[in-house]
Amino acid sequence: MPRMTTLTVWALGSLEIRWGEQPLTALRQRKPQALLVYLLCHSRQQFSREHVELLLWSESQPAKARQSLRQTLRLLRQALPPDFLREERGQVGLNPTAAYWFDLEQLSHDITLYRGEFLLGFALKNAPVWDDWLQAQREMVAGQFVAALDRAAHTAVDSQQYPLALSHWQRALAINPWHEQTHRAIMQVYVALGDRAAALAQYEAVCNLLGDDLGAEPDPQTTALAEQIRTAVADTTPRHNLPHLANPFFGRTAEQATLRAHLQNPATQLVTLVGLGGMGKTRLALEVAHQLVPVLAGGVWWVDCTAVTRP
Repeated sequence: MPRMTTLTVWALGSLEIRWGEQPLTALRQRKPQALLVYLLCHSRQQFSREHVELLLWSESQPAKARQSLRQTLRLLRQALPPDFLREERGQVGLNPTAAYWFDLEQLSHDITLYRGEFLLGFALKNAPVWDDWLQAQREMVAGQFVAALDRAAHTAVDSQQYPLALSHWQRALAINPWHEQTHRAIMQVYVALGDRAAALAQYEAVCNLLGDDLGAEPDPQTTALAEQIRTAVADTTPRHNLPHLANPFFGRTAEQATLRAHLQNPATQLVTLVGLGGMGKTRLALEVAHQLVPVLAGGVWWVDCTAVTRP
């Protein structure tokens, strides 16, 4: 948490700028607030004045934009501690020695800091470049929060704190309701809690959601998990030892489908992925392995062969 005598900026939810516990009343105008938050989000970068003018005053004439930037920087210098900003050679940014506390920088370590959408309700007039940046930033922050919730939920599952894990994943679904991996995780938590009816209700919910919103059906592994829950007494013992995947996997849809087909074919004894180092072979293999956990009756097991020196 911030120190009592530090500039503190809360951007998760409604914007709050404080000096210690007191609101920074000298900084009430939107454009100076926007520039401060932008620089905090890019604290290690310096930006040309032209870049900032385009960001905040793209609809203004160049001379007017330059004047507006000078006024905005003057307001920031007056409101912020001395030497908080660095302005040299036509560049603007934060001084590397600037002392502050910014909630977004702490989110990955403390999910309780999330109070809502990034800069909730914050808007600028006639600033389309800012609008584009803000939308992209909101999506990125939401993704970071969902990833942090997912990590926290898996940690809770590892310690058998199933209600806490359920709470984390339900919050994640409130942000990204179409993420099937999260729906499957919730189904498995309900099974661990002994509530198979709730697990199947979750499956029906994702079916309706995908059908109504996207005109799509659930992934095969989601359907397979639901069928397993319907037809068997749920086995709460993990049927895999796969490492947890902290971030979502995008792309390589065709390769994933090919691998699933080979690995679900009883005639297949070995599948080898070949490619240059760093191309993502291991990540692809782990993604498909996780997808097959609810499908393969014998489970899916990770064996590290890095120490093997000869066939």
